[in-house]
Amino acid sequence: MLVLYRELHLLRGGVPLDGLCRARYSTRRDGPRAGWSPNIGSRATLTGAAWTCVASAGSSCAATTGTGSINTTVSVLVGGTATFTLNGTVAPTASGTLANTATVTAPAGTTDTNPANNSATDTDTIIIPRPTLGLLDAFTRANATTLGGNWSQATIGGAAAIRVNTNQAFANSAGNAYWNVPAAGFGARQGAAFTIANSTLNGDSLILKASGTVLLGVAQNFIRVRTAGTQVFVETTTTYGVTVTQSANFTATFANGDTLTAVVNADGSVDVWQNATYVGRSAAAAAFTGTGRIGIQLPSGARVDNFSGQTVP
Repeated sequence: MLVLYRELHLLRGGVPLDGLCRARYSTRRDGPRAGWSPNIGSRATLTGAAWTCVASAGSSCAATTGTGSINTTVSVLVGGTATFTLNGTVAPTASGTLANTATVTAPAGTTDTNPANNSATDTDTIIIPRPTLGLLDAFTRANATTLGGNWSQATIGGAAAIRVNTNQAFANSAGNAYWNVPAAGFGARQGAAFTIANSTLNGDSLILKASGTVLLGVAQNFIRVRTAGTQVFVETTTTYGVTVTQSANFTATFANGDTLTAVVNADGSVDVWQNATYVGRSAAAAAFTGTGRIGIQLPSGARVDNFSGQTVP
């Protein structure tokens, strides 16, 4: 926050972003002149941006409300303030930081003793909230040698690598399984999640946007979000798992009972959460801008529970 004296200046403050953004700017007049009518400007880069202006006693706002970018005047007494609060919605696929800059310009015929501080920028880290995904399979049924009819799996003698065991998905051996309801999979922005149900963590993976034919239980193309020790890897996988390209790796140590959630966006980038904590976003992947199925890939001995997923708005 700027602390200035004897001239027109801006103060600014903001809050972290979780879909909704609020930026607050205040102009204060310090100096001998009885009143000033400066121009205030702020470019809004948000959807549905709307703002309000509240002045201190004796000062006034030319407009007390508005939409979009701020471009108005205020009349400010010595020691007075005019505070603008701007609210808007951040795009659901936004990441990184959001910066909004406001400027104040002295009226014609007046002199500002320090025009260098007539601009202020509010920069906030975008906090992406974990989406609520619909529960698809809690595995609460009798032990079996497969995961059941809602899953696509390779079988030998009627038995699959991943199967229902003690109300969980258990990997009797390493393998993949793809959710097949609906058969075509989910939309271009889709999410999946599971809860880790034992300490076998290296290789517990979510599958997103699986497409193409299936060979020996492995889809031709898919994105894999894989836990490994103290890290989580986002990888694009083609040629039935033969070609693997790392898109990102994040620091995160998963434990028994933690939930791994991932959302792949329409550009092929992937957002990852450990429980409700946002972990990060991978680079975009041009080969994965379409739709596809979701699923799981587990190493031998792994257990997961509460498989969830859906198309994400």
